[in-house]
Amino acid sequence: MAVHRVVLSPAEETWLFSVDLHTMELEREHERNSRRFSLDLDGFLPDSDSGWVLADSRGSLLLFRRRTGWAARANTLSPFPDVVVCEPLTRRCQGILSPEEHATCLGVFLLDSGGRIGMSDFRVVAVLHEYHESEEGRAMPAACVFSLGSDGGGWRVLPTASTNCAAVSLPGEIERVSFADRANGSLYWVVGGEEDGAAMLVFDEAAMEFARVPLPADDDDDGGSLSSYDRWSFRVIGGGEDGGALRVVRLVRNELRVLARRRGSDGNEWVWVVERLVRLREATLGLPGRDERFFQRNAMVVAAHEGYVLVTPQEKTWLFSVELETMRVEREHERNNLMACTANDRGRRRRR
Repeated sequence: MAVHRVVLSPAEETWLFSVDLHTMELEREHERNSRRFSLDLDGFLPDSDSGWVLADSRGSLLLFRRRTGWAARANTLSPFPDVVVCEPLTRRCQGILSPEEHATCLGVFLLDSGGRIGMSDFRVVAVLHEYHESEEGRAMPAACVFSLGSDGGGWRVLPTASTNCAAVSLPGEIERVSFADRANGSLYWVVGGEEDGAAMLVFDEAAMEFARVPLPADDDDDGGSLSSYDRWSFRVIGGGEDGGALRVVRLVRNELRVLARRRGSDGNEWVWVVERLVRLREATLGLPGRDERFFQRNAMVVAAHEGYVLVTPQEKTWLFSVELETMRVEREHERNNLMACTANDRGRRRRR
């Protein structure tokens, strides 16, 4: 069962649900008498030959994007998807067509409206990958925001000057930019294959600004190649107890590291500090189902949370989680089972 957790607020209380992405059944968690209801995708969402993928959730809303078919992928790697915003509790739904003049998209997300979000007051941001206005062969990000209005609303590309996008240089090949998660009020992508080393693309959702943050090189790194930094080896997990430091998890040669970005001793430069690490090959010995052939290649991060990450060997889908506070490795845990279907789907796309 592929499960996505979402917070729904039908009244003055907040409910936590698990969403089965295959049946679209929502189950209220932590209650003996769970409230269940289902979304009939055939009658609820617009018709689509390729189907729909859950892209984001916020408040009581779910954001779906149209699944990209092979024909679209043949023309562009990440076509701008048509999206649908729906509210399961009221069974209301609104489709949003993509703007014709923008082709490639790094992701679509629901934005916080500064208060309670609902079908009458929501915004969607699409982060785009476009030709750089001053660097040949390079790209830059752009932000396109959909909002409702008395005239029906529509998409608006945010000005280059206000978003700082021209100051952020990206590879022209969009496959070298991978989504790394959402945390601390920002969206993050990891950028690999750069001569000056890997970096993060950051979009501040409140300020609506882009930034580029350098990432640390590994001891035997070849300059931040895609094989070294990608979505299977790197995730952003947010802050810790101090509430300020940005934290990431990094898989290097089957060593899982938790790194924090902090001010250097001079108070000016930012530095990456390894807070904790665990060697997966040794830490998983003795766990049920552990095979000697595991970890011949670098393991893969399947999912990440502020408190744990879910990992599998490349050789076979064998899920285990790592508690980031203690670096304890767990095989028998409910969350491992909840993510199993997602891991099987993603695991078919092995890293090169």
